[in-house]
Amino acid sequence: MPSTKDIIKASKSTAPEIKGEKQSEINIYNKEGAIDYERAKDVAGSIGTGKLAIERLDPASEQGRISGGKRNVEASVVLGASEAKYQETPHRSESRVETIKRQEGVIERYARENDSWVDPKKFPNRYIRVGAGVESTVYHQDGSPDVYKVLDYRAINPKTTPQEFLDRISLFNNAFPEAPYTLEGITRENGKLKFVVKQPYIDGGGVPESQFIEAMKNRGWEHTGRESYENSLYQVHDCSSVSRG
Repeated sequence: MPSTKDIIKASKSTAPEIKGEKQSEINIYNKEGAIDYERAKDVAGSIGTGKLAIERLDPASEQGRISGGKRNVEASVVLGASEAKYQETPHRSESRVETIKRQEGVIERYARENDSWVDPKKFPNRYIRVGAGVESTVYHQDGSPDVYKVLDYRAINPKTTPQEFLDRISLFNNAFPEAPYTLEGITRENGKLKFVVKQPYIDGGGVPESQFIEAMKNRGWEHTGRESYENSLYQVHDCSSVSRG
């Protein structure tokens, strides 16, 4: 399965539109102006069952958000609501870095208060490190059907926001459903906020590049250059990890 370090889809708004109920009924803030996490979980649950739907991405990619697990949906709801409230409140313009730090604060609070915070020592102490790259460190336990990746979400593109990274999980899952990312939690390593995702463990030795290009073409992806593919909506880069020969 290729490593899609940069799947890009433009979005007109930083806040996802949630359809299916009246807008007043999907407000997840309490009277004190704080996020009601139980309400956020209810909304996320309704998204998972199809009663509600996020319309930030195309419908198929939003299904990828759901297949990313309940935390992926909950975090998307929390960040979306936070961004919507921020946009509705008078404020000075902020830099991209300020937006990233503000969103990191929102998702870190969500994780710490909702059993989604991961001790940074968990994987080095209990799992076998089986790989590492610019973006992630990969861990595995003998006999487990999954690997865990601790992802530095800004390693490839420092301008990426946490909300955009959640979109990336959703887009990846739509494009490559055989090996979806499941969001397991949030952590910090050396001060950097990182995402912890689970993915099926695949033991493979690679395929010839010509075979890989043909397989991607059969999925609707045109080869546009070295390690790059695109379809009518998206671009995928860095597809070299299984492309050999």
